[in-house]
Amino acid sequence: MKFYLILIILISQELYGDIKVVWKNSFSNTFSTSAIAVTLTGLYVGTGEDGLVCLSATGAKQWNYSSVKEPIETAPLVLGDNIVFGSKNGNLYCINLKGKQKWVFNAVSDIDSSPASDGKVVVFGTKNGEIYCIDLASGDKKWVFITKGKISAAPLIVIDAAYCGSSDNNMYRINLEDGKQIWSFASGKPIYTTPLILNEFIFFGSDDYIFYALDAWSGQLKWKFQADSYLQSSPVTDGKLIYFGSYKGKVFALEPATGNKKWEYQGNGWIKGSPVLTNSSLVIGTYGGDLLQISPQDGKLIESFKIGEPLQGSPVALGDDVFLITDTGNVMCINIPGLSASWQMFRKDATRSGTL
Repeated sequence: MKFYLILIILISQELYGDIKVVWKNSFSNTFSTSAIAVTLTGLYVGTGEDGLVCLSATGAKQWNYSSVKEPIETAPLVLGDNIVFGSKNGNLYCINLKGKQKWVFNAVSDIDSSPASDGKVVVFGTKNGEIYCIDLASGDKKWVFITKGKISAAPLIVIDAAYCGSSDNNMYRINLEDGKQIWSFASGKPIYTTPLILNEFIFFGSDDYIFYALDAWSGQLKWKFQADSYLQSSPVTDGKLIYFGSYKGKVFALEPATGNKKWEYQGNGWIKGSPVLTNSSLVIGTYGGDLLQISPQDGKLIESFKIGEPLQGSPVALGDDVFLITDTGNVMCINIPGLSASWQMFRKDATRSGTL
Protein backbone atom coordinates (compact mmCIF):
# COMPACT_ATOMS: atom_id res chain seq x y z
CA MET A 1 0.00 0.00 0.00
CA LYS A 2 2.83 2.41 0.85
CA PHE A 3 4.46 1.69 -2.52
CA TYR A 4 1.34 2.67 -4.43
CA LEU A 5 0.90 5.86 -2.38
CA ILE A 6 4.46 6.96 -3.18
CA LEU A 7 3.94 6.09 -6.83
CA ILE A 8 0.80 8.26 -7.04
CA ILE A 9 2.62 11.20 -5.47
CA LEU A 10 5.54 10.86 -7.89
CA ILE A 11 3.22 10.65 -10.90
CA SER A 12 1.36 13.75 -9.69
CA GLN A 13 4.59 15.72 -9.35
CA GLU A 14 5.73 14.61 -12.79
CA LEU A 15 2.47 15.66 -14.43
CA TYR A 16 2.04 18.99 -12.70
CA GLY A 17 5.49 20.02 -11.45
CA ASP A 18 5.04 22.67 -8.76
CA ILE A 19 1.38 23.14 -9.59
CA LYS A 20 -1.14 21.62 -7.21
CA VAL A 21 -4.75 20.89 -8.03
CA VAL A 22 -6.12 21.87 -4.65
CA TRP A 23 -9.67 20.70 -5.37
CA LYS A 24 -12.13 19.91 -8.16
CA ASN A 25 -15.91 19.93 -8.09
CA SER A 26 -18.12 18.85 -11.00
CA PHE A 27 -21.52 20.19 -12.08
CA SER A 28 -23.58 18.82 -14.95
CA ASN A 29 -24.24 20.95 -18.02
CA THR A 30 -22.03 23.76 -16.73
CA PHE A 31 -20.33 25.88 -19.36
CA SER A 32 -16.71 26.99 -19.33
CA THR A 33 -17.89 30.32 -20.72
CA SER A 34 -19.50 30.83 -17.32
CA ALA A 35 -17.38 32.42 -14.65
CA ILE A 36 -16.66 32.33 -10.95
CA ALA A 37 -17.10 35.18 -8.51
CA VAL A 38 -14.54 35.01 -5.72
CA THR A 39 -15.05 36.89 -2.47
CA LEU A 40 -14.00 36.49 1.14
CA THR A 41 -17.40 34.90 1.81
CA GLY A 42 -17.16 32.19 -0.82
CA LEU A 43 -17.04 31.23 -4.48
CA TYR A 44 -20.18 31.68 -6.57
CA VAL A 45 -20.64 29.62 -9.73
CA GLY A 46 -23.40 29.67 -12.34
CA THR A 47 -24.30 26.13 -13.42
CA GLY A 48 -26.43 24.35 -15.98
CA GLU A 49 -28.83 22.50 -13.68
CA ASP A 50 -28.05 23.47 -10.07
CA GLY A 51 -28.66 27.21 -10.41
CA LEU A 52 -26.21 29.49 -8.63
CA VAL A 53 -23.94 27.50 -6.32
CA CYS A 54 -21.91 28.80 -3.38
CA LEU A 55 -18.69 26.90 -2.66
CA SER A 56 -16.40 27.18 0.34
CA ALA A 57 -12.66 27.82 0.08
CA THR A 58 -12.20 24.02 0.01
CA GLY A 59 -14.63 23.54 -2.88
CA ALA A 60 -17.42 22.14 -0.73
CA LYS A 61 -20.97 23.09 -1.69
CA GLN A 62 -22.53 25.46 0.87
CA TRP A 63 -25.86 26.20 -0.79
CA ASN A 64 -27.47 26.66 -4.17
CA TYR A 65 -30.22 28.92 -5.47
CA SER A 66 -32.19 26.50 -7.61
CA SER A 67 -35.18 28.61 -8.70
CA VAL A 68 -33.50 29.49 -11.99
CA LYS A 69 -34.39 26.25 -13.84
CA GLU A 70 -32.32 27.30 -16.86
CA PRO A 71 -28.54 27.51 -17.46
CA ILE A 72 -26.50 30.42 -16.11
CA GLU A 73 -23.79 31.19 -18.66
CA THR A 74 -22.67 34.55 -17.28
CA ALA A 75 -20.54 35.73 -14.40
CA PRO A 76 -22.35 36.64 -11.17
CA LEU A 77 -21.62 40.08 -9.74
CA VAL A 78 -21.17 40.47 -5.97
CA LEU A 79 -21.91 43.90 -4.49
CA GLY A 80 -22.00 44.01 -0.70
CA ASP A 81 -24.78 41.63 0.33
CA ASN A 82 -26.08 41.39 -3.25
CA ILE A 83 -25.34 38.71 -5.83
CA VAL A 84 -26.68 39.68 -9.26
CA PHE A 85 -26.77 37.30 -12.22
CA GLY A 86 -28.73 36.54 -15.36
CA SER A 87 -30.03 33.31 -16.88
CA LYS A 88 -31.08 31.82 -20.20
CA ASN A 89 -34.68 32.08 -18.93
CA GLY A 90 -34.54 35.86 -19.38
CA ASN A 91 -34.52 36.69 -15.67
CA LEU A 92 -32.01 38.86 -13.83
CA TYR A 93 -31.81 37.73 -10.19
CA CYS A 94 -30.66 39.48 -7.05
CA ILE A 95 -30.09 37.27 -4.02
CA ASN A 96 -28.21 37.78 -0.77
CA LEU A 97 -25.02 36.04 0.36
CA LYS A 98 -27.09 33.28 1.97
CA GLY A 99 -28.95 32.49 -1.25
CA LYS A 100 -32.23 34.22 -0.35
CA GLN A 101 -34.01 36.03 -3.17
CA LYS A 102 -34.31 39.82 -3.05
CA TRP A 103 -35.90 40.50 -6.44
CA VAL A 104 -36.25 39.17 -9.99
CA PHE A 105 -36.47 41.25 -13.17
CA ASN A 106 -37.80 39.63 -16.34
CA ALA A 107 -36.11 40.77 -19.56
CA VAL A 108 -37.99 38.17 -21.66
CA SER A 109 -34.95 37.31 -23.81
CA ASP A 110 -31.93 35.14 -22.87
CA ILE A 111 -29.35 36.99 -20.80
CA ASP A 112 -25.92 36.23 -22.26
CA SER A 113 -24.26 39.35 -20.85
CA SER A 114 -22.79 39.51 -17.37
CA PRO A 115 -24.09 42.50 -15.39
CA ALA A 116 -22.10 45.62 -14.52
CA SER A 117 -22.83 48.10 -11.75
CA ASP A 118 -21.81 51.43 -10.28
CA GLY A 119 -23.25 50.42 -6.90
CA LYS A 120 -26.61 52.09 -7.61
CA VAL A 121 -27.79 50.56 -10.85
CA VAL A 122 -27.16 47.34 -12.77
CA VAL A 123 -26.65 47.32 -16.55
CA PHE A 124 -26.80 44.19 -18.72
CA GLY A 125 -27.70 43.06 -22.23
CA THR A 126 -29.87 40.37 -23.83
CA LYS A 127 -29.90 38.06 -26.82
CA ASN A 128 -32.54 40.30 -28.45
CA GLY A 129 -30.21 43.31 -28.32
CA GLU A 130 -31.71 45.22 -25.40
CA ILE A 131 -29.46 46.95 -22.89
CA TYR A 132 -31.26 47.35 -19.56
CA CYS A 133 -30.55 49.60 -16.61
CA ILE A 134 -32.08 48.33 -13.34
CA ASP A 135 -32.18 49.93 -9.90
CA LEU A 136 -30.02 47.75 -7.67
CA ALA A 137 -32.06 48.30 -4.51
CA SER A 138 -35.53 47.65 -5.94
CA GLY A 139 -35.05 45.73 -9.19
CA ASP A 140 -37.14 48.33 -11.05
CA LYS A 141 -36.33 49.22 -14.65
CA LYS A 142 -34.86 52.67 -15.20
CA TRP A 143 -34.48 52.46 -18.98
CA VAL A 144 -33.86 50.15 -21.91
CA PHE A 145 -31.72 50.89 -24.97
CA ILE A 146 -32.34 48.88 -28.15
CA THR A 147 -29.59 47.68 -30.50
CA LYS A 148 -29.94 45.54 -33.62
CA GLY A 149 -27.81 42.64 -32.40
CA LYS A 150 -27.36 40.41 -29.38
CA ILE A 151 -25.33 41.57 -26.38
CA SER A 152 -22.88 38.90 -25.23
CA ALA A 153 -20.31 40.78 -23.14
CA ALA A 154 -20.65 42.75 -19.93
CA PRO A 155 -21.03 46.51 -20.31
CA LEU A 156 -18.48 48.90 -18.86
CA ILE A 157 -19.70 51.67 -16.55
CA VAL A 158 -17.54 54.78 -16.23
CA ILE A 159 -18.87 57.68 -14.16
CA ASP A 160 -22.12 58.69 -15.92
CA ALA A 161 -22.01 56.45 -18.98
CA ALA A 162 -22.23 52.80 -19.99
CA TYR A 163 -20.15 51.40 -22.86
CA CYS A 164 -21.43 48.26 -24.55
CA GLY A 165 -20.63 46.33 -27.72
CA SER A 166 -23.26 44.57 -29.85
CA SER A 167 -23.37 41.98 -32.60
CA ASP A 168 -24.80 44.75 -34.79
CA ASN A 169 -21.07 45.70 -35.09
CA ASN A 170 -21.34 48.85 -32.95
CA MET A 171 -19.78 50.02 -29.73
CA TYR A 172 -22.18 52.33 -27.88
CA ARG A 173 -21.75 54.98 -25.24
CA ILE A 174 -25.05 55.47 -23.39
CA ASN A 175 -26.03 58.09 -20.81
CA LEU A 176 -26.41 56.22 -17.53
CA GLU A 177 -29.12 58.56 -16.26
CA ASP A 178 -31.64 58.46 -19.11
CA GLY A 179 -30.45 55.69 -21.46
CA LYS A 180 -29.92 57.97 -24.45
CA GLN A 181 -27.14 57.32 -26.93
CA ILE A 182 -24.14 59.66 -26.70
CA TRP A 183 -22.25 58.11 -29.60
CA SER A 184 -21.73 54.88 -31.50
CA PHE A 185 -18.73 53.52 -33.37
CA ALA A 186 -19.09 50.96 -36.15
CA SER A 187 -16.57 48.15 -36.48
CA GLY A 188 -16.58 45.72 -39.37
CA LYS A 189 -18.18 42.78 -37.56
CA PRO A 190 -19.86 41.84 -34.25
CA ILE A 191 -18.33 42.93 -30.95
CA TYR A 192 -18.33 40.27 -28.24
CA THR A 193 -15.88 41.89 -25.83
CA THR A 194 -16.14 44.20 -22.83
CA PRO A 195 -14.17 47.40 -23.43
CA LEU A 196 -11.28 48.48 -21.24
CA ILE A 197 -10.74 52.11 -20.22
CA LEU A 198 -7.29 53.63 -19.70
CA ASN A 199 -6.16 57.25 -19.87
CA GLU A 200 -9.52 58.47 -21.24
CA PHE A 201 -9.50 55.96 -24.08
CA ILE A 202 -11.47 52.75 -24.46
CA PHE A 203 -10.01 49.61 -26.03
CA PHE A 204 -11.81 46.56 -27.43
CA GLY A 205 -11.56 43.81 -30.02
CA SER A 206 -14.02 42.82 -32.75
CA ASP A 207 -14.76 39.82 -34.93
CA ASP A 208 -13.33 41.84 -37.85
CA TYR A 209 -9.85 40.84 -36.51
CA ILE A 210 -9.20 44.45 -35.41
CA PHE A 211 -8.40 45.79 -31.95
CA TYR A 212 -9.61 49.39 -31.55
CA ALA A 213 -8.65 52.40 -29.41
CA LEU A 214 -11.25 55.18 -29.21
CA ASP A 215 -11.50 58.49 -27.42
CA ALA A 216 -13.84 57.61 -24.54
CA TRP A 217 -15.67 60.93 -24.66
CA SER A 218 -16.10 61.47 -28.41
CA GLY A 219 -15.87 57.96 -29.86
CA GLN A 220 -13.24 59.08 -32.34
CA LEU A 221 -10.75 56.47 -33.53
CA LYS A 222 -7.28 56.85 -32.06
CA TRP A 223 -5.63 53.78 -33.61
CA LYS A 224 -6.38 50.21 -34.64
CA PHE A 225 -4.33 47.03 -34.61
CA GLN A 226 -4.74 44.24 -37.15
CA ALA A 227 -4.79 40.88 -35.38
CA ASP A 228 -4.86 37.37 -36.85
CA SER A 229 -8.42 36.24 -36.11
CA TYR A 230 -11.65 36.89 -34.22
CA LEU A 231 -11.15 38.83 -31.00
CA GLN A 232 -13.56 37.65 -28.29
CA SER A 233 -11.12 37.86 -25.39
CA SER A 234 -11.78 41.05 -23.41
CA PRO A 235 -8.61 43.05 -22.75
CA VAL A 236 -6.88 43.74 -19.44
CA THR A 237 -4.07 46.14 -18.57
CA ASP A 238 -1.37 46.78 -16.01
CA GLY A 239 -1.19 50.43 -17.08
CA LYS A 240 1.84 49.77 -19.26
CA LEU A 241 0.54 47.32 -21.84
CA ILE A 242 -2.84 45.95 -22.96
CA TYR A 243 -3.26 42.17 -23.15
CA PHE A 244 -5.83 39.98 -24.95
CA GLY A 245 -6.11 36.70 -26.86
CA SER A 246 -7.35 35.66 -30.30
CA TYR A 247 -9.25 32.74 -31.83
CA LYS A 248 -6.04 31.48 -33.41
CA GLY A 249 -4.52 31.07 -29.97
CA LYS A 250 -2.27 34.10 -29.83
CA VAL A 251 -1.81 36.36 -26.82
CA PHE A 252 -1.01 39.95 -27.76
CA ALA A 253 0.55 42.80 -25.78
CA LEU A 254 0.08 46.30 -27.22
CA GLU A 255 1.31 49.73 -26.22
CA PRO A 256 -1.78 51.78 -25.25
CA ALA A 257 -0.53 55.08 -26.68
CA THR A 258 0.30 53.81 -30.16
CA GLY A 259 -1.13 50.33 -30.64
CA ASN A 260 2.33 49.03 -31.45
CA LYS A 261 2.80 45.35 -30.70
CA LYS A 262 5.21 44.75 -27.86
CA TRP A 263 5.06 40.94 -28.11
CA GLU A 264 2.86 37.98 -29.01
CA TYR A 265 2.74 34.40 -27.77
CA GLN A 266 1.28 31.43 -29.66
CA GLY A 267 -0.88 29.20 -27.47
CA ASN A 268 -2.57 25.85 -28.08
CA GLY A 269 -6.16 26.32 -29.28
CA TRP A 270 -8.36 29.38 -29.47
CA ILE A 271 -8.50 31.91 -26.66
CA LYS A 272 -11.90 33.29 -25.77
CA GLY A 273 -11.50 34.13 -22.09
CA SER A 274 -9.73 37.16 -20.70
CA PRO A 275 -6.29 36.97 -19.14
CA VAL A 276 -5.83 37.61 -15.44
CA LEU A 277 -2.95 39.82 -14.32
CA THR A 278 -1.08 39.08 -11.11
CA ASN A 279 1.93 40.68 -9.46
CA SER A 280 4.25 38.40 -11.38
CA SER A 281 2.56 37.10 -14.51
CA LEU A 282 -0.29 36.89 -16.97
CA VAL A 283 -2.49 33.77 -16.70
CA ILE A 284 -4.82 32.66 -19.49
CA GLY A 285 -6.55 29.45 -20.58
CA THR A 286 -6.76 27.92 -24.07
CA TYR A 287 -9.24 25.62 -25.78
CA GLY A 288 -6.39 23.15 -26.11
CA GLY A 289 -6.59 22.65 -22.34
CA ASP A 290 -3.49 24.62 -21.32
CA LEU A 291 -3.29 27.13 -18.50
CA LEU A 292 -0.53 29.50 -19.54
CA GLN A 293 1.60 31.59 -17.21
CA ILE A 294 3.34 34.29 -19.27
CA SER A 295 5.71 37.13 -18.42
CA PRO A 296 3.86 40.44 -19.01
CA GLN A 297 7.12 42.21 -19.78
CA ASP A 298 8.41 40.14 -22.69
CA GLY A 299 5.79 37.48 -23.46
CA LYS A 300 8.04 34.58 -22.54
CA LEU A 301 6.37 31.46 -21.23
CA ILE A 302 6.96 30.94 -17.51
CA GLU A 303 4.99 27.69 -17.30
CA SER A 304 2.30 25.79 -19.19
CA PHE A 305 0.00 23.58 -17.16
CA LYS A 306 -1.90 20.76 -18.86
CA ILE A 307 -5.43 20.87 -17.50
CA GLY A 308 -6.47 18.30 -20.10
CA GLU A 309 -9.91 19.85 -20.67
CA PRO A 310 -10.89 22.75 -22.95
CA LEU A 311 -10.90 26.20 -21.34
CA GLN A 312 -13.08 28.91 -22.86
CA GLY A 313 -13.87 31.05 -19.84
CA SER A 314 -11.82 33.54 -17.88
CA PRO A 315 -9.85 32.36 -14.85
CA VAL A 316 -9.98 34.20 -11.52
CA ALA A 317 -6.93 34.53 -9.29
CA LEU A 318 -6.50 35.16 -5.58
CA GLY A 319 -3.12 34.89 -3.92
CA ASP A 320 -1.39 31.87 -5.43
CA ASP A 321 -4.68 30.20 -6.40
CA VAL A 322 -6.39 30.21 -9.80
CA PHE A 323 -10.07 29.26 -10.12
CA LEU A 324 -11.52 28.13 -13.44
CA ILE A 325 -14.30 26.17 -15.14
CA THR A 326 -13.61 23.62 -17.86
CA ASP A 327 -15.80 22.67 -20.81
CA THR A 328 -16.83 19.48 -19.03
CA GLY A 329 -18.24 21.38 -16.04
CA ASN A 330 -15.33 20.93 -13.65
CA VAL A 331 -14.72 23.82 -11.27
CA MET A 332 -11.06 23.72 -10.24
CA CYS A 333 -8.78 25.46 -7.78
CA ILE A 334 -5.15 25.32 -8.87
CA ASN A 335 -2.24 26.53 -6.77
CA ILE A 336 0.68 28.14 -8.60
CA PRO A 337 3.48 28.92 -6.13
CA GLY A 338 4.71 32.50 -6.38
CA LEU A 339 1.74 33.72 -8.40
CA SER A 340 0.66 36.26 -5.75
CA ALA A 341 -2.43 37.58 -7.50
CA SER A 342 -3.37 39.90 -4.64
CA TRP A 343 -6.90 40.45 -5.98
CA GLN A 344 -5.58 41.74 -9.32
CA MET A 345 -8.43 40.28 -11.30
CA PHE A 346 -10.47 41.70 -14.15
CA ARG A 347 -12.70 44.32 -12.67
CA LYS A 348 -12.27 47.11 -10.17
CA ASP A 349 -14.93 45.57 -7.94
CA ALA A 350 -12.56 42.58 -7.61
CA THR A 351 -15.42 40.16 -7.19
CA ARG A 352 -15.63 38.25 -10.43
CA SER A 353 -14.07 37.53 -13.76
CA GLY A 354 -14.80 39.81 -16.66
CA THR A 355 -13.02 42.90 -17.88
CA LEU A 356 -12.88 46.57 -17.03
